[in-house]
Amino acid sequence: MRIRALLTCSFAVFCLALTGAKAEEEKTAKEKASDAAETVKDKTAKATETVIQKTKEAWKKTTAYLSEDAKTYREGASERLKEINRDIAKLQSDSNASKLDGRGYFKARISALRQHHDYAVQELNQLPRDKQAAGYDKARKKFDDTLEDLDNALAEARSEIRNES
Repeated sequence: MRIRALLTCSFAVFCLALTGAKAEEEKTAKEKASDAAETVKDKTAKATETVIQKTKEAWKKTTAYLSEDAKTYREGASERLKEINRDIAKLQSDSNASKLDGRGYFKARISALRQHHDYAVQELNQLPRDKQAAGYDKARKKFDDTLEDLDNALAEARSEIRNES
């Protein structure tokens, strides 16, 4: 009888230990999955920032500072404004799908980005078509500054969405 009780207790302890080991394996697997997800999130954030920075640099190199031809500059600026408009639409779509959907201040941020974009379009339209025209350099500098500010505001909004996802 004692042997039977001893065997039963030993078997129960063994089963509990096995269950505990399995739970530890599951916990470890969950932790590993969580760590992997965090690593992917961090690397994606870094890659996004790199793309944003490279896009800004490309814009500055190809149109804002190298193009002396007013027509080429205007075409490049117009294309950049179209890209920004698409970026704003994507931000709004992403915010609707994220935790930011119910936050009024973020909706106001999207609205401000649209207004900022509209202002940049107006500045581009006011830019003289001829480089030799009076005020061309000043208007171009003002437009470049507005575009840089708009890019920075977009980057901040992207960062907030990324942090909430």
